[in-house]
Parts: sequence; C-alpha cells; structure tokens
Amino acid sequence: MIFLLFFALACQQTHYPKSPTTSKAPENWKKLLLKAVQGDKVDYDLLIKNQDVLEQYMTWIATHGPLSNRYSIREEKRKICYYANAYNAAVVYGVLQHWPITSVKEVESGWFTGQNVGFFLGQQFVVDGDATTLFHLEHDLILGQFQDPRLHAMLNCASKGCPPLRYWETTDLDQKLEKQWGDFIQKSTKKHKTGWSISEMFFWYQNDILDWSHASNLCIYVSPYLKGDAQKWMRKHSQDCPISSFPYDWSLND
Repeated sequence: MIFLLFFALACQQTHYPKSPTTSKAPENWKKLLLKAVQGDKVDYDLLIKNQDVLEQYMTWIATHGPLSNRYSIREEKRKICYYANAYNAAVVYGVLQHWPITSVKEVESGWFTGQNVGFFLGQQFVVDGDATTLFHLEHDLILGQFQDPRLHAMLNCASKGCPPLRYWETTDLDQKLEKQWGDFIQKSTKKHKTGWSISEMFFWYQNDILDWSHASNLCIYVSPYLKGDAQKWMRKHSQDCPISSFPYDWSLND
C-alpha cells in the first residue's frame, strides 16, 4: 500500500514556476481577472493571450505566502485570501496547460487516469515553497484550517457548477464572502414538482457545513439565504428536510 501511494505521488505532474516575478504580480493578475471574468463566465482566450501575467503570479505564489512571509497568527483574513487566490490561479493555470478542454474532468494527469480526479489530484503546483495538489490546498490548507462553510464561495473549479471566479482581498472580506455565498446558494437551489432541490455539492460537504454552523440540516442552513417560496418551504420542512439534489455541472465556465 505504501509503495502504491509513493508511486501515485511520483507520477503526479508538477508545474514548476517558469517566469521571473515582480512585486506587482498580484495586482497585475487582479487587473487581468477583472477583464477576463464576466459574471459566471471566464474568457480563457484572453487569459491565454496574457499568460505571462499568470506565469508571473504563479511564480509569486510559489515564493510568497504565510510561511515564506511569516504571517502572524492574527492575519487570518490575509491567509484565507492568499490561499483562495492561489487555488483559483492554479485552477486557471491547470486549464491552460491542458487547453483546449470542455471540462476539468477530461484532464488525466499522472497516475490518476480514467478516474475523473486527475485535475485535482494528478497535478501539483508550488504554493508558498511547497508542491501541493488542488485537493490538498482546498481540503487541508483552506477548509480544514479555517472551517467556515462560506469558504466554498471563494473557490472556483473552472466549472459552471461552482461560484464565480474573482480576486479576493481582505477589505470587507466577511461582507463580500457572505454575499457571494448567498448568491451561490440562491443559484444552486431549484424548484421541482414536489419540492426543492439543491446542487449535490452541498451534499458532498454536508458534514462540514453542519459541523461548522448551528444548523442541524441543510434546510435550516440555507433558508436564511433564500427568499419567497424557497425560504418558506425550507422553514416548513426544518424538521424533516426532504430536500433532494441535482447533478453538479462540470462543463467549463468558458
């Protein structure tokens, strides 16, 4: 078993920094995202034409971060924004490295072929001086470390089913995060013949959502973020919560 794990890790595709960076790399990447992102859609053609900006930012996140720059224990918001921006940039970089694709599920990297997880487990990116996968970055460095369900709203997986891509900054972070999470919940909730359903993503992370909140089920958790009939139905079913799920949309957010 240890040998198989070592072999799988050894076969991962590691993306090492390719370009020199500057202190302006984060700001330049932020400006490019503002042009490339329109609502839920991403202009990957524009990103490809300006890939040097992303290359410089990837080098920047490889050599900067909470460890490299010794963030203090009080700088939680700064850490969260750093890791979220690093994750989102790595996702975009991973897409461009395998372009053209219509879904991240098409990416078969390293040992992880035919399992629909190559994009998240088969690629490694250098973040804060250490090579890491998107899976580890999301589950351990972001969700596991800060334990807030709303952090899902900060992470974009290059798919139509996920929250929109944006560059995160510490100013008014809580308010911006709350709004994006609420917008995402509203978008992810749909009416059907006998009730309401929600994206299966919320069932994937149901234990985290409930453990990190005061809600005992998903109906109770999402109801404050909803309006009208959806909110009434969630409150009516706060005890039994017969909410169903619909499939996550993995098609590229192009």
